[in-house]
Amino acid sequence: MAVPSDVEELMSLGKEEASRFLADECHEGNTARLFAVIDVVLTFKRPFGDTIAWCRSLVCCGDDVENFKKQLKEFDDGKICGLVWTADYVAFRCRTCSISPCMSLCEPCFRLGDHTNHDWNFFFSQAGGACDCGDVYVMKESGFCKDHGHHAGDKNGTKSVPKKLICVAEAIMPKLILWLIQLLRLHNNTPDAKPAIDKFIEFLHELSSMGSVMRRVMAAALIDQAVYKHLVDPDREDNELLRQSHQGYLEAVHSLPFPEVPPRFQAMRQKLERKVHLTFLEELNFWIVKMEFPQRIVCLLLNLFTDAVFKEAMTEAFIIHYSRIAVILARSAEPDPLSNRVVHVSVQVFSNENFAKKMTKEYHLLHVMIIGLRHMLGDLHIDSAINYREGKQNPHKVIDCETRVMKDHCYWPLVSDLNNVLSHKDVAFTFLEDPNLLSEWLDLLSLMQGMNLNKREMERHVEFEPSTYYAAFSAELEASAYPMWSLVSHLTDAGDIDLTKRVLRSCLDALERWFAAIGLTVDSEIDSLQMSFHWPLHRFYAAFLCQALKQGAQLHEIMPSSDTLKLIMTHPLRTQVAYYEIVNNLWVRNGLQIKGQAMTYAQCNFCNSMVDADIFLLQVCASQLDPSTVLEIFLKNFRVHEWLSLSPKKENDIFTQSDEHRVMMEGFFTFLGIVFCTRASLRPSDDESSQRELVTLLCMGDKTHSQLMDLMPERCISNTCKDLESEIVLIAEYKEPVADPSGALQHGIFTPKAFVWEDKFDPLHIALRAIQKKDVQTAMDNFTKYTEQTYKIKNPWPPYRLPQAFPELFLDPRVLVGSKTMHATLFASMFHALKSENIPEHILSLVIFILEMAVEHAMAQKSGNEICQQFTQPSGVVFDLDVKNWFQTDNLSANLKTYIEYVVIPEVVPPGIVSVVSDCRDTEMLALDNAPECHMAVVPAGYSHFGAGAGDELVPVTAMKVFNPPEPTSKMRALVAAESSQNMIVDVASSSSSSSSSEEEARALPPKEKFKSVRVGENMLTILLKLLSRASGKSDSFNPDDCKPQSRGPDEKPHPASDSRVGDMAFHIEKVLHKICKLDPSCRDFILQMKRKLWPEEARQKATEEEHRKERAILAQKRRSKMLEELAKSSQKFKQIVEESAPTEEDMELDQQTSSANLYICTICSKTSASTEEEPMGLVALVQTTIALGFSKNCNAKQDSLPLCEEECAALQKSLGNNLMKDFGNRFEQLKSIFGSECELTMDLRGKGGVHVLTCGHHIHVKCLREYLDSLKASTNKPTNLNIEKGEFACPLCRQLCNTVVPLAVESDENYLKDSLRVSKSVEISMYLQDIPPVPERKSAMDDAMQRAMHDVINCSSETWNLAKLDEPSLLALTNSALRTNLEIQVAQRGDTLRMPDESDSAAEARRACFVPFMQVLSHCTKTVATSPVWPVWHRVAGLDPMVGHLHNGVPILLRNPTALLVQFLLLLPPRLEQSHFTCIIRALYNLQYFECLLQLLCSLSMEEISSFNFNMAGWSSDLTTLYGCASLLMFHFPPDCGLLNNTAKRFSDKISHLSDLEAEVQKLCLPFLRVAALLRHDLYRQPIPEIPPGTGGFVQLVHFLELCTNSMNLDTFNAATALNWEHHVNPPVRVMEWLHELLTLVFEGKSEMRDLVHQHKLWNPPRLLQMPITYDPVFQFYHKRECTTCGTVPHELSLCLFCAKTICLKGPCCKKTKFETVEHSFTCGGGTGIFLVVPSSYIIVVRGSRACLWGSVYLDTYGEEDRDLKRGRPLYLSEARMNLLEQQWLMHKFDHINKKWVYHRDSL
Repeated sequence: MAVPSDVEELMSLGKEEASRFLADECHEGNTARLFAVIDVVLTFKRPFGDTIAWCRSLVCCGDDVENFKKQLKEFDDGKICGLVWTADYVAFRCRTCSISPCMSLCEPCFRLGDHTNHDWNFFFSQAGGACDCGDVYVMKESGFCKDHGHHAGDKNGTKSVPKKLICVAEAIMPKLILWLIQLLRLHNNTPDAKPAIDKFIEFLHELSSMGSVMRRVMAAALIDQAVYKHLVDPDREDNELLRQSHQGYLEAVHSLPFPEVPPRFQAMRQKLERKVHLTFLEELNFWIVKMEFPQRIVCLLLNLFTDAVFKEAMTEAFIIHYSRIAVILARSAEPDPLSNRVVHVSVQVFSNENFAKKMTKEYHLLHVMIIGLRHMLGDLHIDSAINYREGKQNPHKVIDCETRVMKDHCYWPLVSDLNNVLSHKDVAFTFLEDPNLLSEWLDLLSLMQGMNLNKREMERHVEFEPSTYYAAFSAELEASAYPMWSLVSHLTDAGDIDLTKRVLRSCLDALERWFAAIGLTVDSEIDSLQMSFHWPLHRFYAAFLCQALKQGAQLHEIMPSSDTLKLIMTHPLRTQVAYYEIVNNLWVRNGLQIKGQAMTYAQCNFCNSMVDADIFLLQVCASQLDPSTVLEIFLKNFRVHEWLSLSPKKENDIFTQSDEHRVMMEGFFTFLGIVFCTRASLRPSDDESSQRELVTLLCMGDKTHSQLMDLMPERCISNTCKDLESEIVLIAEYKEPVADPSGALQHGIFTPKAFVWEDKFDPLHIALRAIQKKDVQTAMDNFTKYTEQTYKIKNPWPPYRLPQAFPELFLDPRVLVGSKTMHATLFASMFHALKSENIPEHILSLVIFILEMAVEHAMAQKSGNEICQQFTQPSGVVFDLDVKNWFQTDNLSANLKTYIEYVVIPEVVPPGIVSVVSDCRDTEMLALDNAPECHMAVVPAGYSHFGAGAGDELVPVTAMKVFNPPEPTSKMRALVAAESSQNMIVDVASSSSSSSSSEEEARALPPKEKFKSVRVGENMLTILLKLLSRASGKSDSFNPDDCKPQSRGPDEKPHPASDSRVGDMAFHIEKVLHKICKLDPSCRDFILQMKRKLWPEEARQKATEEEHRKERAILAQKRRSKMLEELAKSSQKFKQIVEESAPTEEDMELDQQTSSANLYICTICSKTSASTEEEPMGLVALVQTTIALGFSKNCNAKQDSLPLCEEECAALQKSLGNNLMKDFGNRFEQLKSIFGSECELTMDLRGKGGVHVLTCGHHIHVKCLREYLDSLKASTNKPTNLNIEKGEFACPLCRQLCNTVVPLAVESDENYLKDSLRVSKSVEISMYLQDIPPVPERKSAMDDAMQRAMHDVINCSSETWNLAKLDEPSLLALTNSALRTNLEIQVAQRGDTLRMPDESDSAAEARRACFVPFMQVLSHCTKTVATSPVWPVWHRVAGLDPMVGHLHNGVPILLRNPTALLVQFLLLLPPRLEQSHFTCIIRALYNLQYFECLLQLLCSLSMEEISSFNFNMAGWSSDLTTLYGCASLLMFHFPPDCGLLNNTAKRFSDKISHLSDLEAEVQKLCLPFLRVAALLRHDLYRQPIPEIPPGTGGFVQLVHFLELCTNSMNLDTFNAATALNWEHHVNPPVRVMEWLHELLTLVFEGKSEMRDLVHQHKLWNPPRLLQMPITYDPVFQFYHKRECTTCGTVPHELSLCLFCAKTICLKGPCCKKTKFETVEHSFTCGGGTGIFLVVPSSYIIVVRGSRACLWGSVYLDTYGEEDRDLKRGRPLYLSEARMNLLEQQWLMHKFDHINKKWVYHRDSL
């Protein structure tokens, strides 16, 4: 096509100028030149960037993009937000405002809306979505933000858009979309073209972001059929490119065919397979499906959904191609992300009910969905292994769960969309009313019948455990159950009953077709080694059957025939039997996966749809079929005949040897109880059902709120949780989370209220819901705790709840309990329990409960007009296992009184019959007359005799049939009687008979068969009486007249005749007997008769005497216990008197040190010994570096908080420097500039950091530890959680982390500093310091242990101390710092009361026991390396000699820290320092502390303020016991012009205005020294710290405790100067003058730093972490998209340091230097300890050296729970208790000991 010459000239003007010119022409209606230009621009020859630039300029009419967008926004009238997001976007959902459950909001719309007190949460979007703000179909108008919905119309009015503004866009938009189509047609499979396509799509996104005006233009171009037909016509022009693109389009369409249409849908095939595209939008949808839903194109189209016309067109186009989605899902190599992208579109398309109804009607949406599902699942089938056709092939096919489609859940988007559209009632009715749709759906379900079939392994363990079972469960839940419940939920009106019946008929037809396919008949034998958990057709039928009955359907109208019911119950019953087999470990050879299937079957997400449906179906069948027939089927399937047999057994009989029979009998009765009692499927009301499920969960254990929500069966959770929460409040008590002293993090939990155990606890429902057998036992244990605490019942029976009556329309399955077969089964079970101690009480409790139900059922069936007739005792001869003929009638009253005298047991089994036969030498269990010895054997089919040979082969249970003997005739009874009288076995077949029926009876018996009889001689009433007697421990314990319970107290046991279900075995048996008496007066008389027969007067009297004897024994035991208790009290009182009169602790101190208390037990060799020089012992300890004290803030500074805005971030950076660490650095630099680096020893070293030692208190031989570590190093199986190379090990006793041993030094008398009467204490100290005993040259094992311990301290300190040059000053500073750090950390932990919070006695003793040995280690090192004399400093402090000039070269005394001097002196003096010497040191240093603090305060005042105090400036006062005198002394020698006074600002003008204020400040500044001294005295001499009232500081108590002041004084007027103590040879004024003169000398030398150095005593608050906001929402809002300060990117897991608030890239290599940023920062900021808040998860991560652990969260929801990874997205609130616990563990350095889940981070955090 020729290019007009004027086009080239026009384009040469530039983009802006040409665009403005073309816009003017277009506005006038002339578009020829515009189209010519756009055709030139949209060519592949032009650079792509230039093409987009021209298009942008043309659309904007030559204007600036931002200006053009601003102009369009003025006319933006979009009422729906429509913001589209992709995965991981943080969106919000408000259930209070939602109409559709899929509603979601973007963050701006949520913040701008009013959702106060609403039920909302935020979530990380998985598949993407769009904001629904403003959409009245999705959410309520009250939830709209101020920019959308009705607010948008109010804001922008109805202004029309100027034509000139959008005319160019309207003209060229079809060309732009055509260009995109051509790019897709030609280059959809070309990777090199993908960047170009992405850039053009990005340009279209840019246009879409210009507002609703531009989006309407784009939408109009996409849906215009005429434009599409004209522009894509390949014959339109001589355009080779267009023809090439059309050819590519045809090839692409051919490569993605439609799925095959099933025969039932052939009539509408043309509508379902429309292959011609009519619009750009339809073709774009094709390319979206073909290219597997590219995210950018999908988002572009979703952005246009704010236009209602476009949304409808998009829905149509999407449905046209919907069936092809199944094709690409099955083909895709990455089905998971593709599924998310599909749902991203479909959830927006199908959520609108109006659209869904229209698409269903006009475009056959449901048919399209079924076709897609059938294509995906229908091709996965294999031949079914369920085959009852003997020798014939099974035509039934079943889905193969091994395929990739099933494993990867590729079908998930399709079934999700189906569930979405079926949630709309009209759509669901369309589905149910269309017979073809319904039939296709049921055929699809039939493919799932019996999938994942399991075969029980009998011989060896399965070699390979398949992992596909969850795919089968997911398929049935998502593809069958969810649609089923959606359909059922709409059938609530009685008027829809015909539709429900139609569904039932269709489902029944599908079931019958399936039965025919697998060849199942009523006579088919079920393979008991096969089972499947998947019968979706049965459950579909059950759900609609239940719903039909609720709608008022009559049973006779909807019930199938009896034979069909028998077929229907076959497989659900087999599943139930197999379930009990699996949970009882009978399928153990099939591996763990089979147990996983059983657990999933009962799991909360599946139970409503699977086990509940199965139980309901069995209930229906049980109520409709003959009870005896049903019970026989149950007995046969559970294989419990052998257990019920009364055949005599050997010692290793069934009860003791065969666990299978026992557990299956337990399962059988549990199953019966569930069938009789459960009402789960009936759901009388949502509230009642929810309450029952909540009770079940709570009884199995206390639960958090989220656990209750997560574990509730799905159909029990309503749309909002408010109803559920109200139910929780009714039945449960909430327990707030509390701080556990052990460090364990607790959550808020709900625990059941007391009335729940009384009235609601249902063990059978728990058995139905428990996914593990131990859950049932846990619930019973919890119930037992309640009964033991409340009623002192230690062994209660499960309180089974009598079931509610079924609604009138239902037949009650409890008709089974009225069957004579059930009565005989109960008789046999109770008889076994009576005669054998091996029957578990759990089985007996179920038997008694079922009997109670039988009594209740019989009472309900009484008409009220019945007359008690004389009971005629039938002959009590029955055949073993013939339980249906044991009783002649179903009358319970008669059967209760019927005696079973003998049970006839055949010795010969007819051909084709299988039976278990045995006999036994033990005649105590059953009264057998001369029973010969025999062996148990299983007789195979076809054997007419059984032998006792060793070679007989056992037959699997699956091949067994039950022997059904003939009716017991009069001849048989006579023979049994003869046998009883003659003690012989009678050959019944050969006996002559005079009876007229002898020949008939003979024909009825097997030929030549011998019978053996077992005497029973019981009826059910006598068995109950005997069981009651055994349970109560009393003979004749039942009183029928005691049937009216009296009122009882709260703690009294319930009466058996009451309505209570709480009691033991005797309680429940007596309850049944009372009900039997109420049922029939003749039974009551019969019981009285039996009592007299069973317990005659003599036996009763004997029993009474025995009871009296027991009562006397109990009384004697009580008297003995009381006597022992009084004796213990007397002993305790005597012990207390002895202790009070014992010598004091000080008097016995020396004796204790040499006593046996110094013997220790080694935790490795377990030997008890003392620590000696040659075999030292020590405390295992953990030494760790710390700079925690450096984070202490000045007491006047505000506590730092986590910043939540840019201004707070800047303020925090300034505030971080105001801490002890920074103060130490500044002071050290000033002192160093004057006195050199040796000044460090004179300073407060807290700010530099040190090491902390922590011990568990266990001892060990140093030699044993060395051998232990050597063995660990040599072991090939080294512990993964320990760094053996660095000396780490676990304490052999408590397994806590350790890395050193602190030796217990042996002190010799030569090193003691003892009292002397000739010289003063200070002189004795001086003499020792001048002549410190040298360290012996001979190294002992103890010296070596000391050096090793100090080596561990030095290695640990290398992380925070620069030890490259380890000289004497630095080593001494290290030892002083280590001791000072441990003391100051204790002070910080204890607070102003010096009481350790929540410290156990053992922990306190371990801490004290470790301090002195650790101090000895430091002292040993100090004495080893110290060469500089310290005694001159002591002389200057204590005033032993005049201070001469040569001493002035050091740091002045008034600039030395007294606490540092105290530590320095203690490390050089003997460890066994006398208390009097310790007191002498404290007194001397307190004098220095007092005058340093007073001088500091005076220097803080101006001369005007000092003058106001009227100090004595003419001379000093000799009275230094008052503040006035001491201050006057200083000021007399203090030149006003020295430069130390404050001449600029009044630092303390607001605090000090009187002498009392000055006194208070002096006491505050002296307190830190006093507290350290008090702790030393407490640890060294084990003297208790005095009680200090909180908030007082405790100055007075401490000076008295330290013996600084011994006289009592008024606490309110105490003067700190009173505590000054001077040696008698010291002239205090002269000594103070010399201290001051030493300082002033440096001042006059021009040392300007002196003004700041004088202010060395500052008050510091204990170190704390950054204070966190009350709620987590502002933290997440400010930080979750915040860029990292190092790399500038937004980290995937952004973390915040809780020391400095620095943003860290957790696990991000982007900021890695030598180590990952988190690890690096933990050293640079926290000295090896890092505490980080991970913003996306709200969790705290603690990094300790080379380890890291997930600590937990300090933010909890309203129910006291963490929200890990913010999955629930509920509002979170700061837990003060957890925050305090985190700070406490950090300050106490217990992270390593308390937190157990440490991992090596390998420098990769």
